[in-house]
Amino acid sequence: MALAGRVPGVSGGTVAFIMGFYHRLIGSVHDLVFGRLDEKKSALIYLAKLGVGWAAVSSGHIDVRSLRRMVEAARNTRRYLTR
Repeated sequence: MALAGRVPGVSGGTVAFIMGFYHRLIGSVHDLVFGRLDEKKSALIYLAKLGVGWAAVSSGHIDVRSLRRMVEAARNTRRYLTR
């Protein structure tokens, strides 16, 4: 979503929709406000991760290639931990 800010005419919501996480984003905001305690915790964790990624990309400290490597490393770690 942060990369959308660098492209004229493209919104973060459009990018979220195209990439398939728009509904989870909106659902997490809803759960944070109206959900049970476990839903609020899960929503807060998801939104915090999204916020950290957005801040890192927006600040220019992470480029697209670095972000791709980080996502792949996180996926590999998750696969290893869920064996």
